[in-house]
Amino acid sequence: LKPLHPPPDPPPRAPMSSAAPRSAASGAAVAGPPPLQLKDVNHIALRTSDVAGLESFYARVLGFQPVKRPFDAVFSGAWLRGGGTMVHIMAADAYPVIQKLLQKHDPA
Repeated sequence: LKPLHPPPDPPPRAPMSSAAPRSAASGAAVAGPPPLQLKDVNHIALRTSDVAGLESFYARVLGFQPVKRPFDAVFSGAWLRGGGTMVHIMAADAYPVIQKLLQKHDPA
């Protein structure tokens, strides 16, 4: 899957607020730890009932590039890479197959 055209430039980001977290219901500040400040995301896995649709979104809208999966025939899904992040998209019903693969490699 190749993007049909280069992805558009992303909109400018608003500066992140360092304000205390707020309650969605009241808007009042809530006690708790500060929001997580991520520096990098290396790998995420997403389950979906629409593999092709989610793959298209990541490729066409976010500019991710498809990556060959090492075991295409095992379950429906797609791998994409963009901005240093690998995204594994899996069919919603893939979990039992993945669980068996993981147990095979690490039975403990």
